[in-house]
Amino acid sequence: KGFGKLPNLTGAAEGDYLTDHLTKETNALIRKFKNDPFFIVLSHYAVHVPLQAKPHLVAKYVREREKLPHVDRSALDSGAYYRTSQDNAVYAAMVESVDESVCRVPRQLL
Repeated sequence: KGFGKLPNLTGAAEGDYLTDHLTKETNALIRKFKNDPFFIVLSHYAVHVPLQAKPHLVAKYVREREKLPHVDRSALDSGAYYRTSQDNAVYAAMVESVDESVCRVPRQLL
């Protein structure tokens, strides 16, 4: 899910989440070169379109959104160039996945 056509991306199983797969591959490279100098860049595709997230995290943020006070978006967003409120459960789920990934990478250096 979410892979599309990415050159040189291997080892992903059907249904793997791209953020997790990129993190897994990055961590594998860190382990491989742990005793040698290396430079690595991990650039996640999330949180860009297409907005795709793990269903259990989307469900979590749908529940969280229900706790928020009602916002009349038509009144707030009229004429704005950006969203004036953020209650997109899929977007929030994607941010959590990237945050979790960012925590996993440095652990490989310990």
